[in-house]
Amino acid sequence: MALRIAVLGASGNVGRELLHVLAERGVRAGDVTALGGGRTVGSQLSFGEDDVLDVDDLERFDFAGTDIVYCALPEREARKPVERAIAAGAAAVDLSGAFRLDPAVPLVAADVNPKALDKLGDGRIVATPRTMTLMLAQALGPIHDAFSVLRCVVTTFQSVSAYGRGAMDELFNQTRGIFVNEPITSNQAEFSKQIAFNVLPAAGGFEKGGATSEEQVVTQEIFKMFGADLACHVNAAVVPVFVGHGAFVNVECEEGFNEDQLRAEWRKAEAISVVDYREEHGYVTPAETHGEDGLFISRVRADTSADNAASFWMAGDNLRRQAINAAQVGELLAARLHGQG
Repeated sequence: MALRIAVLGASGNVGRELLHVLAERGVRAGDVTALGGGRTVGSQLSFGEDDVLDVDDLERFDFAGTDIVYCALPEREARKPVERAIAAGAAAVDLSGAFRLDPAVPLVAADVNPKALDKLGDGRIVATPRTMTLMLAQALGPIHDAFSVLRCVVTTFQSVSAYGRGAMDELFNQTRGIFVNEPITSNQAEFSKQIAFNVLPAAGGFEKGGATSEEQVVTQEIFKMFGADLACHVNAAVVPVFVGHGAFVNVECEEGFNEDQLRAEWRKAEAISVVDYREEHGYVTPAETHGEDGLFISRVRADTSADNAASFWMAGDNLRRQAINAAQVGELLAARLHGQG
């Protein structure tokens, strides 16, 4: 029997990508309801090559009979509709961030810590990590299992797509406006400073101690997924890239290793591609990951300033990585609930 699925926030960047991924994974259009609010209600969204879905009104939708909801709403809007869906008998995969740090809600990357689903409680909610945490966890997982990562320091370069279509429009309009001498302020709403031809060394608002919200939450999510034995420090920047995140990562491990051993561990992971040649074009950039399923690792090299340490670069399509993981987590959740039933 096919699952009945609802996608909350289906018209957003992640929601639309999730619809594509669900179609690719064999879900039928007739089993999926796209939900949204405001001006998106009544619009149509592509589902696979041949189908379209009408966007229904989230506020009026009756979740009775729905098996799985995927929540791709903004975090501030997510909690009430997810709780309403749960009360109607559905299970939820939350991509919004509203439940990620809730100690009662498993935080799951399907190919890193699927056993976290063992902690699924009566709430029937599973959270997925934010994309930067997901990419970092996927990169750390294989080498942590082999060499016991003690500490990682991460410097992220995040695309504007993580902030929604308004942020992507702002980058486009500012870039165009610079060439026709328009003032930056005429195309500025999402970011406090110019994003076109610039780098913003702060992702999210500032928290106590000087970290930004992005830096703080990635650290907290890594702690939740790996435990206190893996310390993590994050520096986050927003760059003028439409889609695709990148990051430099430095790791210190308990066990000794060499660069070839790191590459060998990553190559065992289905979702990771190692493209690491010390020559021109021997690395992968965020622009090259657009539409690609995997996480790409390049620039692997020993860090001679510390014992058992190394640095590497990683890049991936942030929207696609998030959507694929959510679909995989949904499949794991459905299998578990079906087994319980």
